[in-house]
Amino acid sequence: MLVRMSFWGVAITSLLTIIAVAEEAKPTQEILLSKTEVSQLPLFGTIMVSDGPTESTVDLGKSFSGTIHQGRVIVNNDATQPVRVGNMITSCGCTLATPEDGSIAPGDQKHVLLQVAKRGVGNFSEKVSLELAGRFHTINLKGRLAPRVTCADELVFPDGGTGSIEIVMHDENYRNSALEFEVSGGYASIVDSRTIGENTKLTFQWTDDTRFIDNLQLRTFVLRPNRERLELTPLLIPLKHPGRIRSVPSTVFIHPDKDFRLFLFGDIESIASKAKEGDGTLKIGLKSVSENSMPIRILTASAVSNTKSVILTFSGKDVIDLKDGETLLASCEDIEFRFKVRSLEKGL
Repeated sequence: MLVRMSFWGVAITSLLTIIAVAEEAKPTQEILLSKTEVSQLPLFGTIMVSDGPTESTVDLGKSFSGTIHQGRVIVNNDATQPVRVGNMITSCGCTLATPEDGSIAPGDQKHVLLQVAKRGVGNFSEKVSLELAGRFHTINLKGRLAPRVTCADELVFPDGGTGSIEIVMHDENYRNSALEFEVSGGYASIVDSRTIGENTKLTFQWTDDTRFIDNLQLRTFVLRPNRERLELTPLLIPLKHPGRIRSVPSTVFIHPDKDFRLFLFGDIESIASKAKEGDGTLKIGLKSVSENSMPIRILTASAVSNTKSVILTFSGKDVIDLKDGETLLASCEDIEFRFKVRSLEKGL
């Protein structure tokens, strides 16, 4: 006897018809299991028909995104009448429950096949409830999804230069030589890829000198023996741009009676440490980007720092005489950043 388990939304002998697509799953894929093969699946639990409502938990351990977990639950009919597995309710379309056909005679037993196919990274928990003789029995399926690939460190981009990083493959079913990569967003390009020991070393060239970002998204693929490309969970690589700072907002509106703030992101370590060492203020040098005739002026700004940013607060009186719409180059601790000023006194 074969027990049919089907995927990709094909109707089965349960209430469930929508199955989530795992990374390894193919459209219209079907798995036929003999009774011997079913008996060799991991045992997720045993349910007695005469028992009241029960609940159990199965720990599936660590796996990778797209892994298909299969197991079985034995249903023993210790009652005096034939029973049939009734409603089956799952917490997610990624989880499938399929009973063997037919009713269970007194003293006999049958299997319910369970399957969960999860994507992503992190802990997961799904639930399957089986109805027997008017009572529900719940099996909780939990586990943890680990990334197949990770980066060993942050990617450092000096101005106009290249940066390298090592990519680590954790799934022993795939080799580093089968990996392919694509950069999302067009901020950088891959100029070299080579295998070093168990890792893959990628070298990037930054292609957008007008801006920088905090993370680079790297699409990762595995090239299968049949030349089919399997896309894995995208890899988010933390970036560091030495000596570069982004100010937010890029345009500030000033008024003599109001303070204004700038939030600094990027390579803020030297500025943040300077702010913590002193009295909570920083000296900021300003000069015009468009006009060299503007003398450099030194402003005092209150500074508050955290792990990701420095918040500078200026007095509007110190800059109200600047030309409306002027772009300023600010400097502090040998770090430079730009922002534009607009005057609220001029009706803007």
